[in-house]
Amino acid sequence: MSLPALLPNGFLPPGIHVATLPDIIAQFGIGNPRRQELGTRLQELLRVARSTGALRHAFVYGSFVTDRPFPRDLDVFLFMQEGFDHVFRQLPQLQ
Repeated sequence: MSLPALLPNGFLPPGIHVATLPDIIAQFGIGNPRRQELGTRLQELLRVARSTGALRHAFVYGSFVTDRPFPRDLDVFLFMQEGFDHVFRQLPQLQ
């Protein structure tokens, strides 16, 4: 499940690319401290999401999955299984 090569414009080819977390980190979470920091954040986010037992899919997109040397942020969309919102009902309400 390795990722395809980046296009000359620095982006992945159009489409959805299935990859393991180690593949994502190996291609995009190395090279400089900023990319390493974002790679670590991604690993931690997915660790917490998986610990709920409700993670179905995770989509990583944006500048992190390009050849930009210093991505500004980490864009991730998590699909959780139906009924996951019960976790939010247990959190205290913000005033």
